[in-house]
Amino acid sequence: MFFPLRSSRAPGWAIVSCLEATSSFSGWAMPSRLQIFGRNVLLMIFVVICRGPSFAQDPNPQVNNRNQFPTITYTRSRYDADPAYYSVAVDSTGNATYESTSNSDSQTDLPYLVEFTASIATRTKIFQIAQDLNFFRGSVGDEDADSGLVTNTLTFSQAQTRNQITYSTSSDPLVQRLTGLFEEISTTLEFGRRLSTVPPGDSAAMEAELENIRQMVQDTRLIELQALSPVLRQIASNRRISESCRQLGQAILEIAKVSTINYP
Repeated sequence: MFFPLRSSRAPGWAIVSCLEATSSFSGWAMPSRLQIFGRNVLLMIFVVICRGPSFAQDPNPQVNNRNQFPTITYTRSRYDADPAYYSVAVDSTGNATYESTSNSDSQTDLPYLVEFTASIATRTKIFQIAQDLNFFRGSVGDEDADSGLVTNTLTFSQAQTRNQITYSTSSDPLVQRLTGLFEEISTTLEFGRRLSTVPPGDSAAMEAELENIRQMVQDTRLIELQALSPVLRQIASNRRISESCRQLGQAILEIAKVSTINYP
């Protein structure tokens, strides 16, 4: 029996309820996960080879420990988009990992990897919707994974349990809403990827990205802005960057500090 996530109690209770509710799940994964798993394994091997021994000796703790707690993972592959592939994993305690691969032809491009703590509001919404979808057990809506253009995957995992659905499009409003949440997270984190590659002397490109962030924040089209805090701090403190960009970066950083509190 599931413990309801929507509760008059504090938001933290929803996370505890999810832990209790999902501890007894069992099921089998769809065969298509083998292809996705194989691709992710190859991607991680590539990262280890490129980053060298130091990466192998200090593995990503959130990725390795992900199944200690109930975890929702969303992946999206679309080879004519940028990024061509990305994944977002959020567990019930808020540990989150974002990883993306650009569609650049450059052989030197590495996957972009960010670890952050998801806000209580966002992770509660994610697990509420996942529970309404029976934590992806069985089929939902009219998902179609055969269009070849875009592949979306939603996975619930905890310990040995792994429930997964793969789709290109879905008319199910819950699937659409959950997909939209993860797409907004990706939009936010991709600003960080682009900002990290702008040379300090290219004020025009940096200011354009920062202005886009500020406008999208005003339009409430970005979530988990706090995940950009590290790159924003670097911009605000780098004397090689123009004063206007540093001030704009600092202004957005101040918004990011309270975004997890004020986000509805």
